[in-house]
Amino acid sequence: MTTKNILNLDNMKHTNRMLVLDMLLQNGAMSRVDITRELKCDGTTITHIIRDLSRQGLVRSAGMAEPSGGRPKELIALDPDSRQAIGISFEPPYVTGIITGLTGKINFCEKIYLSVDISSGELVDIIKKLTGNLISRTERKKLLGIGLTTFGLLSPEENKVINSNYFPAIKDIPFIDIFMKEFDLVPSIIDNAYAKAIAEINFSETVRSGEMRNFILLDIGVGLVLLNICRGVPVLGSGGYVGEFGHIIINPEGKKCYCGRKGCLETQCSIPAIEREVSAVLKNISFDKIVSLYKQGEKRVEKIVNNSAMILGNVTGNMLTVLPTDEIIFTGRLLEFGDKYLAVLEEGIRKTAFPLFMKKTRMLKSRNPEENAALGACSIILNSFFEGNSPDLKDSRQS
Repeated sequence: MTTKNILNLDNMKHTNRMLVLDMLLQNGAMSRVDITRELKCDGTTITHIIRDLSRQGLVRSAGMAEPSGGRPKELIALDPDSRQAIGISFEPPYVTGIITGLTGKINFCEKIYLSVDISSGELVDIIKKLTGNLISRTERKKLLGIGLTTFGLLSPEENKVINSNYFPAIKDIPFIDIFMKEFDLVPSIIDNAYAKAIAEINFSETVRSGEMRNFILLDIGVGLVLLNICRGVPVLGSGGYVGEFGHIIINPEGKKCYCGRKGCLETQCSIPAIEREVSAVLKNISFDKIVSLYKQGEKRVEKIVNNSAMILGNVTGNMLTVLPTDEIIFTGRLLEFGDKYLAVLEEGIRKTAFPLFMKKTRMLKSRNPEENAALGACSIILNSFFEGNSPDLKDSRQS
């Protein structure tokens, strides 16, 4: 047998292993017979694969299937705690760290409050402390890696935030150098909204049934981001940038934006914009207090917040006329205003979106908005594992 043939055989074994793992992830516990039938492999091959995966602790027995005639069938299941991933997200005013197993279930979560005027040095110290705590709660041999999401304009080439006027402390922090020096790990760094989209793609019931979704993620909070997902893949712009939906100019003579221009959408519809408008009427007031007053029906607050929601809805509706989709998924802290705010936002969308495109478009709230970015960061690590890029899986080719 030639070296080329040996390599091809090794690659085939590796591919079959990954197919088995992915099938168990998507379907839950299955018998060897069912796996063999679904993958159209011979039974001996599947038996060897299951034995190999069991030795690595990746799968385990899940009891016996319900009797249906014939010999009893042992069920094989993915062991969700056999590997771990860490996800860290920056979304002012918090940095969130989580630990998940292979299925994306959050086993531990820690949040740390971040002041807007925090220094870069203080932020780096918080990153080190949080990451160290997360790693201490994992078994290093089980840890697949760390995913990190950023706030601001992330340069995919430099793996640094190159612009973050609202949260300047994060700008130009050399995350990779810090993680290599402190923890001997290279983090996977992605944009915050991109991470949220990946979490929606990976952990929704629709995707688990095998369908590739078309949806738009509308991330609304301190910043405003709109990301188009086509057949399960986030659509990025040139250079890998997510885009700056919040900096669409809606009034060239409007309020000055922190980006340096005038009349950006964020000057009227983001959390800082709402805080500024309400504070002009009710003196300095926090976002949490504004949410409380809005829910209580305070008329001045209602007028400001609803006007903001309507403008945001109108601009989003115009985007949907250009980018028709099946679903709009809302996420971000502005959802804390509740269903009343969401109703105004949806009304604004329907007013400007092309009616034909909206007939079948569903508008939904994210299932897990508070940890979605960190969960998406974990997803990047888990995706890499299930694509067969984990070192221990590669080593198994030699077994």
